Amino acid sequence: MKGQYRYRQKRWHVFRLTRRYPSLCTYCGCSFTPTGKRQRTRDHVVPRIHGGRNRLSNLVLACAACNHRKGTMSTEAFLASPWLAARIKLVQDEKKGA
Repeated sequence: MKGQYRYRQKRWHVFRLTRRYPSLCTYCGCSFTPTGKRQRTRDHVVPRIHGGRNRLSNLVLACAACNHRKGTMSTEAFLASPWLAARIKLVQDEKKGA
């Protein structure tokens, strides 16, 4: 029963997050795709390992690439990372070309 509740809670969080945020990654701004590196994932603003909770106020939508790269970094450290700057430039260049 507990596992079923967690599954419902995850689905509810994703539903609420998609209503709160547009269908873009919070960090790099790419559009989500059903599979691959641009798949929609939930990211904890304050990582759970650093005491972050599984509350909507601590969750954002991020693409799989950004979520994986951020790992247990703080949001401030991730936003200052050179990898994210390069990713944002790549996404912007793709949008200009499309």
